[in-house]
Amino acid sequence: MYESAQGYCLFEREEYDETSETLEKVRKSVNSLERFSKKCKLAAFQPFSTAEEALENIQSIAQGKVSSLLKNFLKSKLPKTKESKK
Repeated sequence: MYESAQGYCLFEREEYDETSETLEKVRKSVNSLERFSKKCKLAAFQPFSTAEEALENIQSIAQGKVSSLLKNFLKSKLPKTKESKK
């Protein structure tokens, strides 16, 4: 997940190799669009409708709170688990 002034982005991993991933490799891949696009793809995007909504959501994140917009976005876009189906 990534939060920007435009809205929330949810990325899905394309490649995953848990044993070879190091923090340094992840940092390098994020800094290079070519590397990042090979590993991740945009799964969902939730734009902010106004500048005020963007500011409220960014402030919520800074305070460690989950806004209702973010909560609804994640509920609708994250895959369902067995526990969440109950």
